[in-house]
Amino acid sequence: MGLLSELAHLGDLFARPFWCRSSSARPFWDYTTFWTTQPQNQQQQHSHEHAHPVSSRSNYSCSSATHSSTSSSFIETSAGAPPPPKTALRKRTKHELVASTSFVMRFYSHMDKAAATSTYTEGELGGDNWSADKALTLGSGYWCSSGKHALSDVVTYAGELKHRKKVSGVKVFWAYAPGKVSIRTSPDGVHWSTIIPFHSSPRAEVSYEQNLLFDKQRNVKMVALDMTTPRPWGFYGINQISLLR
Repeated sequence: MGLLSELAHLGDLFARPFWCRSSSARPFWDYTTFWTTQPQNQQQQHSHEHAHPVSSRSNYSCSSATHSSTSSSFIETSAGAPPPPKTALRKRTKHELVASTSFVMRFYSHMDKAAATSTYTEGELGGDNWSADKALTLGSGYWCSSGKHALSDVVTYAGELKHRKKVSGVKVFWAYAPGKVSIRTSPDGVHWSTIIPFHSSPRAEVSYEQNLLFDKQRNVKMVALDMTTPRPWGFYGINQISLLR
């Protein structure tokens, strides 16, 4: 009975994440990046490293934050892109590893496929080194947009599940964070709802981890991240994206 009561106690702790008990008046989606401690003075370094022009030009029509679309409507191309910023590959602290372990045990869920309206290309090179599906599994690479986006352009990254699930949020490991991001969901791939409206990035770094929480659990078949207002590095990029159950 002692072991059972201890497991019940641990289950209660996992079921009540600390950010749900906060008395803060911030928007519900703004509880982000609490597992990352990264100095902000590295921003200038990475802005300088990735400020080089991209030789390709995007041939994609940018989507709006309210349009409806299925994954088949997204166009993907790929080829050589700049390396991910070093901040995305930094060694985690012991405290962060413990937090990540509990996250995987309780909340983590993969998406099955993905597509994007913009993917990095260079010249005539082929391949899929920076395609949207690279962000579905940690360690397989990362998705990177084509760059040279106008302030008003909207780039969309969409992920799809084989079967509809109840989802309470999205976890994003940014490789190149946007200036603003919005999240839409669809229960069937046809009808879309904006769950989190466009809001500014909470941090100044090129890369960081961010939890984007919904107001409640929702039935989800597809998730779309709409990104706009590019920052000095000029790209949008995702190391990994996953769902919070």
